This record gives sequence, structure tokens and C-alpha cells, in this order.
Amino acid sequence: MLKNYIKIAIRNLIKNKSYSAINIAGLSLGIVCAMLIFMIIRFDLSFDTYHQNAGNTYRLVYEQNRFGETSFGEGVPYPLPEALRVEFPGIEYLSVVDNNNTPSVIAVETPTGRQKFNIGNLPGEYGAVRQDYFNIFDLNWLHGNPQTALNRPGTIVLSKPVADILFGNQNPLGKTIVLDGSREMEITGIVGKIPENTDLPFSMMAYFEIPEWAVDNWGSVSSSTQVYFTLKPGTQPATIEAGLPGFVDKYGLEEPDEELSYSLQPLGEIHFGNKYGNFSHRVVTSAGLWALGLIGLFLLVTACINFINLNTAVAVQRSKEVGVRKVLGGTRLQLIAYFLVETAVITLIAILCSLLFVELSSGFVESFLGYELALSKLAGDLFIFLTLLLIAVTFTAGLYPAFVLSGYGPTEAIRNTIRASYGRGASLRKGLVVFQFAISQVLIISMIVMWNQMDYFTQVDMGFNKEAVVEVPVHEPDETTREQFRQQLMQQASILEITYSNTGTASQNVWSSGYELYSDDQIQEGQTQIKFVDEHFTKTYELEIVAGENLRPTGSDSVTQFLVNEAFAKSSGFGEEYHRLLGKEIALWSYRAPITGIVKNFNTQSLHAPIQPVVMVVDDRYSISGIRINTANTSQALQQIEEAWTAAFPQYVFEYQFLDDVVREFYEDEQKGVQLVNAFTVIAIIIGCLGLFGLISYMASTRTKEIGIRKVLGAATSDIIQIFSKEITLLILVAFILAAPLAYFLMSSWLTDFAYKIDLSAWFFIVSLLATLGLAVLTVGYRSLKAAFANPVESLQSE
Repeated sequence: MLKNYIKIAIRNLIKNKSYSAINIAGLSLGIVCAMLIFMIIRFDLSFDTYHQNAGNTYRLVYEQNRFGETSFGEGVPYPLPEALRVEFPGIEYLSVVDNNNTPSVIAVETPTGRQKFNIGNLPGEYGAVRQDYFNIFDLNWLHGNPQTALNRPGTIVLSKPVADILFGNQNPLGKTIVLDGSREMEITGIVGKIPENTDLPFSMMAYFEIPEWAVDNWGSVSSSTQVYFTLKPGTQPATIEAGLPGFVDKYGLEEPDEELSYSLQPLGEIHFGNKYGNFSHRVVTSAGLWALGLIGLFLLVTACINFINLNTAVAVQRSKEVGVRKVLGGTRLQLIAYFLVETAVITLIAILCSLLFVELSSGFVESFLGYELALSKLAGDLFIFLTLLLIAVTFTAGLYPAFVLSGYGPTEAIRNTIRASYGRGASLRKGLVVFQFAISQVLIISMIVMWNQMDYFTQVDMGFNKEAVVEVPVHEPDETTREQFRQQLMQQASILEITYSNTGTASQNVWSSGYELYSDDQIQEGQTQIKFVDEHFTKTYELEIVAGENLRPTGSDSVTQFLVNEAFAKSSGFGEEYHRLLGKEIALWSYRAPITGIVKNFNTQSLHAPIQPVVMVVDDRYSISGIRINTANTSQALQQIEEAWTAAFPQYVFEYQFLDDVVREFYEDEQKGVQLVNAFTVIAIIIGCLGLFGLISYMASTRTKEIGIRKVLGAATSDIIQIFSKEITLLILVAFILAAPLAYFLMSSWLTDFAYKIDLSAWFFIVSLLATLGLAVLTVGYRSLKAAFANPVESLQSE
């Protein structure tokens, strides 16, 4: 019987080609979205779950409250890991993970000379770890011994993709590479490709050595120095956490006026939440995954709604088939089973089409997401997901039409005297369409808001001129090298200005410190960002000095000076009375010097964060050079910069980045989110239009005689079109009333993540409504015109 059902179902699909195509297309779109979203969520949930000790691995994190501000971090002082190992015998394996001193260049000796590779172009990341790292995290060892690979300084373990780039197909075990032209490292291990679903993406793992200056330095903390560990059997995380307050007190980790508390973060939580960062520089939130899952569910439901509306529209045409089956002894239960089998066949075809589409588009999807979503990697989970999807869609989309079709009486059906009533079941069908368009309008409003927020980022004044500035790294040059580099460039007409600093103006890399401000025999304490700059910094980045004067170069005949921003003046209680702050002394790190100038506020980070107090001081701890160029000669300027840079740093590989690209990268994740919402919005609109076509088709098939009578009585074509358009417009307005508050809530919540954001204008909602109405008019127009131009004689002749 099942074989017969399937055979007849295929025949009906071929017979009703247009409806079958619309059904399959609508379901395919919904299933593609559901499948992609499932793969994305599955990928994020799989981060670092493949390690054998995943459930027993932790990272030490902290919560700090100082000067009334609470901050969270994952960085630790350099001496802390070994002290932690000593103080807590319940810890089994422990390793520091540090990428503060990532080299720029790896050099390999070849028969033709030394070959240099820019480390940023190699797969994965560079990190310094200790031997226990390989007892905590599972890697696929190809060559070398994980128990001894990093048991001494000057050793490094590489992943095979990196080794292949450096040495081709040779086994590089025992060979030497040179980091930054001076550090020789022996390759003591080769591991397989590092999986993409990890927050420890290190494909180059060197032996970790504590810098000499940091051996007893408990005050310097970097987010790039972290500690991971596993616990011995029987040791509970709560036991370790209970001893951490005493650990803080013993080693004097708390500063005055500070509350500091450490805690254990399970490995499985590192990828989620936005309190703490990770080495993959990508965190997701549970709310974000739920939102993505709901979008997939809604799109799938809208596709099922299309199926219901379209199959209800052709129900009358299949009444004779139902009558014949009932006369021949078919029960209603058998008819329901038959129609469900037909739905399952359509759904299965849609799933196969979706699999083909996902496979063909995998390259584009992966380039957009930045990671691989191969179907083969998720074969088992995907099979279960698609099986459940087949069952769910079959019953969700097919059950109502099956009940409608199987409910016809045999006598009326066989005589073909059944005339569907538009009013019967109309509330359900209209409700489904309202639901469809409510989802579409929520997505359209979200898309408009997100697009405008992203555009706002590109237009907002960040307090400095980010255009026409090229940033290049500098590698601990002496003063003579820096000055030669500067003088060589300043002789070129295409170079306008050059400066040195530790982080530039805006960067993901932020240095901060506590300070003391001496004012009127009182000492104020606070927290500030610190930038090491030269005297050309303000001119190069076009910062505005609102009071006092610019920094002067520090030399034998000058003293150290501080330049602060307006936020510093405000946080220290001087508000806009900048003249009162000038001359006051700041004690910070090893400096104690007067404030000689105040600059207008500028953003040192992305617009997610508000402007913080900033202190600038002339110092040679430089790692970056900002060069303002004449954009009329951009290519010439870049060539001149490369030539001068290569002469100054011959052991490195030249690389550069425009400052506006640096700023744009701040919002890379948001941009991807916007593009993802855009894609789903377009799909939702297409599915919604298909559903609208189904409803109009149903209306036309159930009101054929009404339209015929109206035309006989003199109704114009416009009057007939108005019959359909008026009702659809009302449905869209109802959908908008439901969608607008939900979209407002969702977008208000999304915008709270940004310190600088747009206002939710009423125009965003009006544009969404008008766009939806316009698309509806286009969709309704064709079917309405067909009904309006139909010959009234043909529609009335059966009477």
C-alpha cells in the first residue's frame, strides 16, 4: 500500500507542476535555513568538547571592582601560575598559555638562502605554553613525544599545515626555525591540523619562559596571559574556589580601594558569554544562539504555512479523486495516511534539494562565516536532525490539508458538486498569513535598524581622522633607526606626517593603569588608559588640543609631560575647567610629571565602549607607526613606505593596514550578523510571497462565481482587484501591529550593546510596512488580474 501511495503521490506532483514547484521551493528555502542554522549552532556548541578532560578543565578568571567600576578579565600576572600549582595540591595538570610575545616573522634556512614567512599569513595562532598543555588538551600527534616535546627552552611544536608551508613534505622534526631574526627554536613535535571548533587555536606552541622583568611582578596583568588546569580525581571546583580569597591575600594581589575575586570558569563556558574573552577572539551568547534557532524555526514554520495554504487552494480540484477513493472503500484514516505520504514525498524532495544547495554553496557560506561547515563532519547529527525534520514538517504541513481533503462526502465529491466556501476555515488561513508577514516584518525592521547602525559606525566622528592613515609595525628599533625611517619618509611629497606609539589611536589592544593625581595637597586615585606616543601623535591623527600645549620630545633639556583627554578631566572632577587641571602632577608607573595639555575626546576602542580617561606620555615603548599620506599618490606612498621600512627592518616581512580598515574590523562580527539577517529576511519575504500567492489562489478558486456575477453586473477590473487587495492589506496591517512592538523590543535590546547608537526612528517601521505592502501588491497583482480577466460565462455556466 505504501508503495502505491508513493507512486500516486509522484503522479500527482507531475500533474500539478506549478503547485508542486511552489510547494517544493517554499519548503526547500525553509529547510535550507533550518539546516544552515542547525549547523552553525551545532558548530558553536561543539567548541572544545572533543578533549578527553573537557569536563574537568578550568580557566582562572577574575572580577575586579575598583573606583566604583566593575570589570571582568581572564589575564593573570606572570608569577601566578606556578604559585597556584604550589598552593593548590588538588590541581593535577596546569599550563600557562601566553601569546603576548607573538613573533612577526618565521625564517627557515633553505639551500638558496633564508626564506621568511609572515606569521600572520600562517594558519592558526602562536602561543607559549608549558609541557602540561598536552596533558590537558588532546592533539593528534604525528611526530615527537608529547611528554617531552616542551621540556626545555628553545623548543616549539608545529601543526602539520604550518610545517608543510615552512618545509614542504619533509619531516621537520629536529630542524630549526628563527623567530624575528634572532630567536632560534628547535622543532620537537608535529601535530595534526588544529580543529576549528576550539578557543585555543594554537598551531605554533613554543616553550613558555617568564620574562626577567616579570619573575616577581604581580602587578602587571595582560589578557593574553592565561592559566588552564585540570583537577585531580575527587577534587571539586568549589574546594579550589574556597581557597582563592586566601591566595589573593597571601600574595597581595589586591590594590588599595580594590575588591578582587578569582573564580574557576569551566572550559565548556569559555566560548559563551561576553564577560571574558578567549584566544579565538570570538564569543557567542546563549541568547544569540536561541535567537538564531528561533529564526530558523520561524522560517521553517512559514514554509509549512505555504504548504497548508497552497494545498487547501487545490483541495476543491481533488474532490473527485477523494470521492472515487471513498466509493471504492477507502476510509478517512486511509485517505489521511495517503495525503501525509504525499506530503512526506514533497518534503523528502525538498530536503534532497536543500542538501544539494547547501553542498554547492558551502564554499560561499564558509568564506562568509570564516569557518568550515562541511556536511560530512556532521553526518550523524545531520541525519538525525533531517529525519526529525522530515517527520515534523510532514505532520505540521500535511495534517490540516489531509483532514480537509479526506472530509469530503463521496456523493458530492464524485459528482464534483463541492464548492469550497471561502469563509470556512478562513480564520485559520488568514491567521497563518498574518503570522508569516509578522515574522517577515520583524526581520525587515531588524535589517533596517542593523544596517543603519553599521552605517552610523562609518559616519560617526571618532575624535580623530581615520582617513589616509597607514599603520605599519615597528620592531623594537633604537632611536637612530626610528629617526632615519622618519626622515627618509618625510622627504617624500606623498608622505604628510609620521608618528610612533604603542597602540595607535583606536585598537583592540588597550593598556591601562591606576594613577595618582596630586591636586591642592590632595591625592586622587583612578584608572586610566595609557598611550606611549611621540610628539607627532596629535598632528598625525589630527587630534584637537582644547587646552594647554602638545607634548614635547623627552631629552636631556626637557622633562616628562602628560597629555590627557577630556574624559580624564571629567573623571577627576574638573569637568570643563581644563585650565585648573593644567600643571597638576600625575604619578603613573615610573613617572611623576605635570599635565601640560588636554585633547578633545577620541575613541580608543570600538563604539561598543564609552570613551575612557586617557593619559599620553612620550616614551619609546613603540610597536606601531602611523603614517598620514597624500591620497592623490596612494600607490606611490605605499611603495615608498615599503622601501623605507624594509631598509629599517630587513629581517622582517613588510605588512601594512589602513586605519579605516582597522576600525572597520571592530565590527566584523556585527557585519556578519547583519548580512545573515539580510539573507534570512530575503528568504522570509520570498516564502511569505509564496504563501500570499497560495492564499490568493484559494480566494480566487472559492469566489469564482462571485467574481463572475460582479462582472455581469458591471464591476470593473479594478473593482475585482480591490476585492483581493483590500483584504490582503488588512492582513498585513494586522501583522504590522503585532510585529512592530516585538521588533522594537528586540532592536532596543540589541542596541544596548553599543555605547554609541542610533535612535529607533518611526521611519524604520514605516519603511518596513510600505515595503511589505509593495511586495504584497506585486504578488497579488498577477493572480488578481487573472481572476478579473476570466470570462464570467465560463464561471457561471455550471448553474
